[in-house]
Amino acid sequence: MLTAPRVVSRSEVAVKRISSFLTLLLLGATTIFASQRSTPAAVAAADPTYYVFRFQELQSLGDVDGALAMLTDDAVVSGRGLCTNPCTGKAAIRPEIVRAIGPRSTVISIGVSPGKVEMRHEIRNATTREAGVDRIISNVTYEFKDEKISSIRALLDRTDPQTVTYLASAAFLALQGQPITTPTLGGAAPITPPSTGDAGLVAIP
Repeated sequence: MLTAPRVVSRSEVAVKRISSFLTLLLLGATTIFASQRSTPAAVAAADPTYYVFRFQELQSLGDVDGALAMLTDDAVVSGRGLCTNPCTGKAAIRPEIVRAIGPRSTVISIGVSPGKVEMRHEIRNATTREAGVDRIISNVTYEFKDEKISSIRALLDRTDPQTVTYLASAAFLALQGQPITTPTLGGAAPITPPSTGDAGLVAIP
């Protein structure tokens, strides 16, 4: 037995249309919100270590221009490689970025404070192997301005026993262009690692 089709009132049609519209509006708002949250600027605002890891990734991959783009125009890099003495500006920093291409360190701790990220690294390379140590420890401080890195300051930790051994090694002193020994009548003078004025810390080769 057939039944007569149910007649839908105008009010029911209106409610369904409003419900569909609100559903679409909610989906659209959710999509926009999610896309905004996933942008690099939004991620970096929530976690400034984004800048650091992105910079390190680009440097490791050999994207020199990309790594430099993460820096402010007046950025300062000090205490590492070709920038043991401070390099100021992208043109001065570029050769050091080229030198540092490739994986070079392992992050072992991170500290975050307003406008600053402090990282502790383990470094293993040909020079550390030549010095007869497994690894050395460096402390690197990153500072930020206008959503870019404005300063990178790297220092080796002289309170770490393996790092102390490295700093006294012929491999390190040769890298620094310093004499390994000073001949005397009684034998060689003791080797003294260079100091930067920061207690327990010296610049990274």
